[in-house]
Amino acid sequence: MDHVWNSLKRWEEIWEERLKEEKNEPDHEYRQHNIETLTGQLNSIRKALKEIGKWT
Repeated sequence: MDHVWNSLKRWEEIWEERLKEEKNEPDHEYRQHNIETLTGQLNSIRKALKEIGKWT
């Protein structure tokens, strides 16, 4: 299970960085949509980490 946890933690780091970059980008047509999508995906990753954490 450690490999799943480690992979999710890495994806969490990547998504946090992508979200930070998107928020710092100049305004563009899809900026808000991208921020919402990345936020939703990051929340899903964190939810999965929380659920896995219950069993490790």
